[in-house]
Amino acid sequence: MKKEQVISETEEYLNRKSNEKIMEFEEYSSQVIEKIERNHEEVVFMYQMLSDKEDEWKNYISNSKKKEKNMKSAKKMEQKPVKQSVKREEPAPDKDKKEINALNEQMIELHHQGKSVLEISKILHVGQGEVQLILSLYDK
Repeated sequence: MKKEQVISETEEYLNRKSNEKIMEFEEYSSQVIEKIERNHEEVVFMYQMLSDKEDEWKNYISNSKKKEKNMKSAKKMEQKPVKQSVKREEPAPDKDKKEINALNEQMIELHHQGKSVLEISKILHVGQGEVQLILSLYDK
């Protein structure tokens, strides 16, 4: 019986030690994984910072080139003699008189039907000021 008891105790002892070692290994591996994840996050953060800085530098260089180009064109403008040119104003094409009269008559008719200036302008797709002007001219 003593022999079996010693074997049993030894087995129990070895099982405990084995479990302890497994638990220690699991704890150690968890710590290693956490450390790897922190390092990964730091690397990703640093990469993002580098990417942002790269974008900033690209914008800075682009803006510098634009400013340089603008300064060169401004210098060229200063060196060129100024020519004054007079643009003729071309008269705006008038609507046909018949169309204008028909539109005016529609405005007056809608006004006599009790429509407001806002409603008339929406119906005929003209400005409210135009409707008011026509009504004030024709309703004397």
